Amino acid sequence: MFNTGERMKQMRKMHHVTQDEMAALLGIGKRAYQNYEYNHATVTVNVLLKFLDALKISADDFLMRNIRKDGTAEHYKNPLDRISDLIYQIEKDELKLHLEIRELRKELMYATSNDREKEDND
Repeated sequence: MFNTGERMKQMRKMHHVTQDEMAALLGIGKRAYQNYEYNHATVTVNVLLKFLDALKISADDFLMRNIRKDGTAEHYKNPLDRISDLIYQIEKDELKLHLEIRELRKELMYATSNDREKEDND
């Protein structure tokens, strides 16, 4: 799922702008800006447009660029490529969660059977 606050943080850091500086550029307080980055408040269209203007980036770049943890960017020429990548990541995460749930169920069954044996022996 697209995380607006996280993307704002990534783009701000890529442009070497502090939260204080960004808040001033947007004409809002630092705490208000932090609430956007931490997803404690929903970013309005007007604030997002000011944000894009301040960093001189397009809405397409903001929405379509995948920023890696090392700060490099990956461009998607076709929006469907981005959607395809997101679906793949979701499926991968879903499989990982499924396997973790299976392991937890095994541990729970083992713990439950040990508790029953202990009760039977008492």
